[in-house]
Amino acid sequence: MNCEITKEESQKAMERGTFFGFIPQRLEIKELPQFYHFPFNVLFASTCIKDGKQVSGSAVYEPDFYTYKKDGHLSCMRYHNIYGGDCHLMIAYDEENKKYLGEKFVNGEKVGSADGGPDWHLFFVHLTLLGLASGEKCKFQDVEEKAGS
Repeated sequence: MNCEITKEESQKAMERGTFFGFIPQRLEIKELPQFYHFPFNVLFASTCIKDGKQVSGSAVYEPDFYTYKKDGHLSCMRYHNIYGGDCHLMIAYDEENKKYLGEKFVNGEKVGSADGGPDWHLFFVHLTLLGLASGEKCKFQDVEEKAGS
């Protein structure tokens, strides 16, 4: 099986936008063990070609601790985009079924979700592979070319 990607295929993928998955650290607060199933923060990133340059964008979401709720075996918390706007995540954990659920909202509309089992890493890779959505507040920067490429 050939897993190599040609330069042309790579260029087309970059023009469409390339997304990355990230695995966040857990919120480990000794005095507040109820937050253990929630992330410290969540990062979304995308890279694309704009005006002939490779550009990356990223958005970071941090917890709104006051939104934490526990109803039976289900607990959830909202996360806000640090760059502002009407962008947030809802992260839920079902203790009984050992299952994670994440939903991402931009400008009041759900733009994606991930539903996972007990695997923290796999759940967050799937959630963050959503990348950036149209209208989502983020930080942009040019991606510098590697020397010799």
